[in-house]
Amino acid sequence: MKKTDVVCGMEVDENGPHQTQYGDRTYHFCSAKCENDFVGNPLRYVDKSRSVGSTEGSPKILPSGREVQSRS
Repeated sequence: MKKTDVVCGMEVDENGPHQTQYGDRTYHFCSAKCENDFVGNPLRYVDKSRSVGSTEGSPKILPSGREVQSRS
């Protein structure tokens, strides 16, 4: 199964060697550089990855890390 590297946006294999657990998710990376960038500042990328693909009515993630529910 393919995953998206949250640092560079590249599609990667979920069984690849560059993976990091953060919170309750496993993040997959194309290279050690992207993995190291993530580990150095995960909130920079977690907020971005959680807001990508949000659907109407799903929580939105603010840069502060707070979730807000959109009103319908």
